[in-house]
Amino acid sequence: MVSPYFDQLVENAREGVSLVEADATRTIRYVNPAFERLTGFEAAACLGRSLDLLGVAEESKEAYLTLLDGLDRGEAVQQVLRCRRRDGSWFWNQVSLAPLPARNGDPRRVALFHRDVTEEGEQLRYVALLEEQLAALQRQLDRLSTSDPATGAANRRFFDQQLSMLWRIAARAHESAACLFVELDQFDEIVAGGRGSTEGPEFETRRAALEEILRGVAQLLDENFQRAGDIVARYDDRRLVVVSLGAGGKTLDDHASRICRTVHGLRRQAGAAVPPTTVSVGYSSTAPVAFSEPQGLLGAARAALAQARGSGGDCAVRVEVAEPAPFTSADAG
Repeated sequence: MVSPYFDQLVENAREGVSLVEADATRTIRYVNPAFERLTGFEAAACLGRSLDLLGVAEESKEAYLTLLDGLDRGEAVQQVLRCRRRDGSWFWNQVSLAPLPARNGDPRRVALFHRDVTEEGEQLRYVALLEEQLAALQRQLDRLSTSDPATGAANRRFFDQQLSMLWRIAARAHESAACLFVELDQFDEIVAGGRGSTEGPEFETRRAALEEILRGVAQLLDENFQRAGDIVARYDDRRLVVVSLGAGGKTLDDHASRICRTVHGLRRQAGAAVPPTTVSVGYSSTAPVAFSEPQGLLGAARAALAQARGSGGDCAVRVEVAEPAPFTSADAG
């Protein structure tokens, strides 16, 4: 190669060494014994073949392209690649590229130094996997912290946090805002089974069936209120709440009526575990400029809900907001 002394150093080196043409062919011109031991490829099987002989795993393709870019530019570069040995086994190959000066019109070549870093590579891979799992767990925890596990809707805490923000957005955009409450009629009586029982397998069965109905209603609400300015939340045990920007008029009336009809179908699906139950729907809409805070709109929707329940339930009642309603301690319930 260069001198007998240098040749002997390369031949006896513990690291794998290969000389490769620095052109589009990337032809291998030399490999030392350490390279043969590392890859399982004998020199005769390597010489004259492309560097692609070392099958690079898909996860290392980007690093391999970076290495080839350094080869084309004649720049030193180091990358860790997951490569396949001749026997099909995989190893982590730390490849260091060193450009060699062209002499006497010889084609430009690069020296590649190969080191087995499988142990370190597997550790890095394991760490990356753990980081991915931790990120997924964090996303799940984030969802749990903002959602009701039984229905999948937002929880009360998240609803309270988002309400003021949505209200300010509506005021700036001169959008109407609507609030809709949905409550399961006779929730407490059905859960207790008419006998005051709040424990045991029968109680758990009734409770689970009612949760299923709430989940179905929440899904219906979510399907009908999907815009960025909409939020569907579980307000408490019996009630779901929706705040929607831009919703009003006949569209809101249609949503409210559809919810009442849908619960009839959900009850039939639940079977005998749930006695006949219905929902009351109370809703209202207004322009946010009418109030400095959104509690007035929520209060009007709750008043509409009370009217619906007072009418025997299984109906939807709308209350128009004409005057700012004072905020009282009852509004926090």
